[in-house]
Amino acid sequence: PEITRLKPLHPGTFLARDGAPAALILWGEGSELEALGREAAALLAKRTGATLEARPASDLVSRWWEIDFDRIAGRNIIALGNINNHRLLAALWGEDYTAEDSMFPGAGGYVVRTVHDPFARGFNVIVLAGSDLAGTRRAVDAFFSKHLVARDRSASVPQPVVEVVPGQPPS
Repeated sequence: PEITRLKPLHPGTFLARDGAPAALILWGEGSELEALGREAAALLAKRTGATLEARPASDLVSRWWEIDFDRIAGRNIIALGNINNHRLLAALWGEDYTAEDSMFPGAGGYVVRTVHDPFARGFNVIVLAGSDLAGTRRAVDAFFSKHLVARDRSASVPQPVVEVVPGQPPS
């Protein structure tokens, strides 16, 4: 069919607006990723006053890969982990939006990436990924130090981001 109208663009990704949450944080499997997700939520709350919902990705993506869009409710998502431990990232991998796994970007390496409105529902996904916990932690640190703009009780990533820092290849 002929395309007659383009979908709306969402180049900026708001995480909080005027102290109100505009995003949620989803972490992959494992207590270490949970701790990192809660730490990210606390940092955002400190900078904006907004308390973002933070939970395991498996709460919103079933084992049959069904995504609960009603619970996402149009909020942007910060996704921590990789496709081996995070169901939403695995779903994005299936659509060729992301590729971070236990081999790429490699041990200690990381990726910070904006996935623009992947489900055509008006929200973006900020991927904070590493092949291991150290890499994912570096992604979170890079996100907060380089890409997040926080002021006036609001926080956003004003433009799409793709930052890839390779790690060590498997031995």
